[in-house]
Amino acid sequence: VKDLKSKSEKDIWLVGGGQVNTLLLKANLIDEIILTLIPVILGEGIPLFPTSDGLRKLNLKSEQAYENGFVKLRYEF
Repeated sequence: VKDLKSKSEKDIWLVGGGQVNTLLLKANLIDEIILTLIPVILGEGIPLFPTSDGLRKLNLKSEQAYENGFVKLRYEF
């Protein structure tokens, strides 16, 4: 990922599980997070960041609500 970022000015889109997210977050390779909330209660699942190194503040950049109840939240570090 570091190599890709150094060779291109384009964004890299990560769609991965909690372990991949945590590795890239710890390496400071994530600069934006887009979360889509889906109005369904699962009861269990895979954590987004299972072993983070503590509190990190995010700044809400934008939000968008859809007719189906989904809400997209865009955050930056």
